[in-house]
Amino acid sequence: IYRQLFHNLARLKPAQIAGTSYGTIVLFPPNDNYERPFLAGKIYRFLNINARDNWLDTRNKEPIEQDPNDPPIVAEHLKPNLKEHLFVFFLDGHRLFYESFGLSPKRAAKFLQNLSNNSRIVNQFGRVDIEAVTSTDKIEREMKRLKTTQELLIQLCLVNDDRLNRFEKEIMGRLKSENVRDYKEIRHPLRGEKIIPSDETRALIALATAGGNGYVAIKGKDIDDSSVTISSRDHPKEYTVEHHTDGQRSLLGDIIELGAEITEPLLQSRRRSK
Repeated sequence: IYRQLFHNLARLKPAQIAGTSYGTIVLFPPNDNYERPFLAGKIYRFLNINARDNWLDTRNKEPIEQDPNDPPIVAEHLKPNLKEHLFVFFLDGHRLFYESFGLSPKRAAKFLQNLSNNSRIVNQFGRVDIEAVTSTDKIEREMKRLKTTQELLIQLCLVNDDRLNRFEKEIMGRLKSENVRDYKEIRHPLRGEKIIPSDETRALIALATAGGNGYVAIKGKDIDDSSVTISSRDHPKEYTVEHHTDGQRSLLGDIIELGAEITEPLLQSRRRSK
């Protein structure tokens, strides 16, 4: 299903990333090789300008007004400021790794979500939820630094359960049995106190963050009594690839190796817990 989803996403018109920044994806051939556990391609990022708007001649500092009956100065299908980002999507584990230069994980997730919200995708695959994988350790460290907690929000999205461990399957199974699409839990502590997560709560936080199946937000006050909001979306997991231009392996090959090293232990852990 994920292979077909990406094929369909690659056929769609560009989607917004932020403001006038738009993007589209392409898949590298052979993208129909079912022996490969991943799909590879590029995210093309560009400025989505209106070619029929007026232009400025910076040399003469004079506006150039276009006649609506004439062809635009630049063809409407040509877009400026192209940036390219390699990506690899692992079909098992549902993890996407990409070159992040100039494209934050938060914006990349938003772009893919905007693509997936296309009515053609929703009609064929249902709602697709995209979340950046975040660092559970960072969230827990930030929580410990709070003097008091005002609110803890945990939100989970119903996901495909083919790669979940037993505990995660129990949660998702309960949601399915109740015909629930999303799970949101909000906890408030006693006045002036701090929430101390139980093992079950920590597991829920891990499922939402490291699992990429939702997000967590904490409101509280620090030691200076200043209000603080901690969001898992502000703590994405990022990795550094040391690429050597010696001709022995491409940058894409480095990303594939990194993704495999990260994804396979995750899958093995979940297989053992079944």
